[in-house]
Amino acid sequence: MSAISSQEKWQAVKAQIRALCIEAARHHDTLTYGDVIHALGPEAGLVPRSPIFHNLLGQMCHEEEVAGRGLLCALVVAKSTGIPGNAFFPTLIQARGCADGPQACWERERDWLFDYWSSHPDEA
Repeated sequence: MSAISSQEKWQAVKAQIRALCIEAARHHDTLTYGDVIHALGPEAGLVPRSPIFHNLLGQMCHEEEVAGRGLLCALVVAKSTGIPGNAFFPTLIQARGCADGPQACWERERDWLFDYWSSHPDEA
């Protein structure tokens, strides 16, 4: 069961996820779903496949895209494949078109995020 029982806690956990993704981007790295859950700690009460976790990740991703900072959730990947889960790709395709296929499109998004956050060290 999730310990996210208020809007304030929801926003705080979402901000933590965003900060983790930005830090990973600045190091040209990705995070596994498990890495994010582990970093949030047991007090968040989340597990990698929980709908609440994916809603938080999706909402953060949407907000970042609207703000012109890309699909930041692209940096959260499955340990087994090294790419985001299947639920991410419809969002990516809708936002980018992806004429050359989802894998290549994701790699471009990932690299764009690496470049963006490396060149914006004071933005958070």
